[in-house]
Amino acid sequence: ALITSLIIYGFGTYVMVGVLGDKLDNSTTPVADAAHMMIGNTGAIVMTVAALLAFFSVANAGILIASRYPLAMGRDHLMSRWFTRLNSHKSPRNAVIATVALIIACILLFDLTKIAKLASAFQLMLFALNCLAVIVMRESQIDSYDPGFKSPWYPWMQIVGIIAPLGFIVIMGWLPIAFTA
Repeated sequence: ALITSLIIYGFGTYVMVGVLGDKLDNSTTPVADAAHMMIGNTGAIVMTVAALLAFFSVANAGILIASRYPLAMGRDHLMSRWFTRLNSHKSPRNAVIATVALIIACILLFDLTKIAKLASAFQLMLFALNCLAVIVMRESQIDSYDPGFKSPWYPWMQIVGIIAPLGFIVIMGWLPIAFTA
């Protein structure tokens, strides 16, 4: 799946760069712009609809995944047991409702660019901490730690995986730095 995605995205990027050229620098919708140049308005509309459908799919998956955190925390008695109630389809109904309400509140109350930067900084920090955890687990010599896969170029790959995301966070500005600190 990863190789297929890389091929599709790589080919798509190659086509967009070839079609748009210098216009790519100022484009906020490069896929739709490339489709418009190749096929016309129909191409732009098709790509816009496809992007919206992809967004809804990702948003739905994100909401369902995010709702698992309050469910698990409710089961562990770290949050209210209200979050553990399931509907007839075994979905955490109350956790989904709370997650959607929180997302809507954040969208309405905060600047979307800042939200995106904070979400990106959070993901980068998680990646850096995962790389640090690999080093800690391997160096701790814990008997029960027996991974099925060992990362190549250890520990250099993990060190780069710690430093690079932190550098990206610094480039993002003071808000992501403060958030991750």
